[in-house]
Amino acid sequence: MHFVDYDSVIRFYVIYAISCGFEPRLYTTKRTRDGNLLRKSIVCNRQGYRDNKRKLKCPVSDVESVVDNDSTVKPKVSRKVKITRIGCPAMMRVVAEPGGGYTVDQFIEVHNHRLLSIKDREFQKVVRKLSLFHKKTIVDHAKLKIGASKSFQICTQYADGYSNVGPTVTEFKNFARDIKCFIGVKDAQLFINHFEELSKMKPDFYFAYEVDDEQCLSKAFWADSESRKNYSIFGDAVSFDPTYGTNKYFMVFTPFTGVDHHKRSVTFAASLLAHENKESFVWCFKKFLDCMGQKEPLCIVTDQDPAMKIAIPSVFKSARHRFCMWHIMKNSFGDRHLWIPAYFRDMPMGGLLRTTQRSESANSFYKRYENKFGTLVEFWMRFETSMEQRYSQKCLDKDSEHSLPVTVALSNIKLYAASVYTYKVFYDVQLELKCTSSSGLVGLTKNGDMRLYDIDDELRLNTFQVSYTTTTKLVTCSCKLFESKGLLCRHIFWIFSANLLKIIPDHYILPRWCKVSYRNPLSVFPGNIIADCDFGDVIKLEISTVWSEFYAIIGVVKTLSIDHIKALAASLKKFREEIGTTSKALSKDKEIEQLLGCTSSSEVTILPPRFSKNKGSGKRLLSNRKDSIAKAQKPKRLCACWKQMANHDKRNCPQKETDIHTNDVFSLTF
Repeated sequence: MHFVDYDSVIRFYVIYAISCGFEPRLYTTKRTRDGNLLRKSIVCNRQGYRDNKRKLKCPVSDVESVVDNDSTVKPKVSRKVKITRIGCPAMMRVVAEPGGGYTVDQFIEVHNHRLLSIKDREFQKVVRKLSLFHKKTIVDHAKLKIGASKSFQICTQYADGYSNVGPTVTEFKNFARDIKCFIGVKDAQLFINHFEELSKMKPDFYFAYEVDDEQCLSKAFWADSESRKNYSIFGDAVSFDPTYGTNKYFMVFTPFTGVDHHKRSVTFAASLLAHENKESFVWCFKKFLDCMGQKEPLCIVTDQDPAMKIAIPSVFKSARHRFCMWHIMKNSFGDRHLWIPAYFRDMPMGGLLRTTQRSESANSFYKRYENKFGTLVEFWMRFETSMEQRYSQKCLDKDSEHSLPVTVALSNIKLYAASVYTYKVFYDVQLELKCTSSSGLVGLTKNGDMRLYDIDDELRLNTFQVSYTTTTKLVTCSCKLFESKGLLCRHIFWIFSANLLKIIPDHYILPRWCKVSYRNPLSVFPGNIIADCDFGDVIKLEISTVWSEFYAIIGVVKTLSIDHIKALAASLKKFREEIGTTSKALSKDKEIEQLLGCTSSSEVTILPPRFSKNKGSGKRLLSNRKDSIAKAQKPKRLCACWKQMANHDKRNCPQKETDIHTNDVFSLTF
């Protein structure tokens, strides 16, 4: 029997072994001095006998301590394994021909054991080999924080049963292990390589990093073009709040968060820091300004971290720093200018962000995907997956542009607001328009074209002063709602109604709240060119189309006869064979590189970060209510002091502490 090449030899014997019901195994190989294959043997998996050295080891369950001369000696431990080798003679040997190709030199068909039945052949190792589809499924599910075992269960649903999957859950977990082994010490290097490749492919992508004295990664900062575009439009107020537990190195994840025109949280940039000190925050803030063309926000909200308090004024010269009101302590009266709302009433957009709740919400969203035991490679894969959820902003833009909200009562100014503002913002404006009925005039002073109104607000139980210029349509209110949030208040709307204004003046409609704010031409940062590009990769789009067509065909074929299903399978197999002849089989490392979307360097120049020591105890502070609920849910224990079930035992019994204190007082008295 003649074979063209070595792959044909292996393919033939594997198919033969599957059809017969045994496992093949590569055996002896003989090569020439030049390294060319001269002879190759393929045998049954049950050929030969088990090595006698393994029999000397002690199984795990039989381990017992042996005491000799007051010392404990444990025998060598090995796992309990199944004996499969029983000297099966079945084999095939091929030799190389001078003219090329291989011929069968020896073939033994007889086995000395029972072959697998048809129902058991699904457990053969050659059948359980992972396909590219299975491997990609494992990687794609890992981006969504789904482990290998869950991925296997999902594949069983695709294949309509465990027996139709092919590989078992063990193969799935082994491949996940291989990925972690591939990453290993190259974790930081792969992380840097990936972002540097993105910077080359997309000039609008900004990336910067820094290493310490030992060449370990210590800082990283990045922002894509869409995030930078969001900042150019909505970057008037920024929330900055570090979060923990996103990677196994305990590096702090610090996203820059803001509010878009739908009043939803939006990420401007992100960074990973090994330390929470002044130097790290200064570096991060400087990179943020470099990324955004030195455009500072009007207001930046943080918690009460002392390192941030020093770093922010040293980098941001014009931005106002504000503490999160949720983090305010009782002894923070000296820093009242950093958190009391009255100090921010005159600051433009000072009321847009009063707490770091936007950052807390964004951090909670990211933690759905991140894992505190994950590598940096897993971190950026899951981060990119979470950032792809930004399509919801595009859906809201489409709804706002091509539809109108339901208005409570028709009026010219309300219809104009519905045509200009997004849904979420319009409902806030509509509430202010509705509350004009609870406001009334209590005083009026005229001075040329300037009029000063005293408006009594029954809901707020206060009187506000509104100045209005009839010629320029300029108006200001003492409640400062427009200055702090960019939206007109009910008192100004009352003035517009009294002066018969049917539309809102253009200078009181901020582009950041409009439907077309995201469609306007982008203001280019100095020294930066940000293109309004399409973020959908062409290859990914075509692959998505292929998947859609494939599942559509499967859905149709299921309802037809078995002949149509066989015809589809034959067509796919033929196409695979055609493209398989031109493509080379990749090594395991190259295959993992393609699945992860990164390239591995031959030399590792950047080492993984050293494990950081974060601030705090690593536990979130619970409120008294949540603490009481958690204690109530714990199972009760028998207290020997009280002789009854309680939330403590004898060691920490409060009665025991009281008795000890009483005895101490008694001993001091006498």
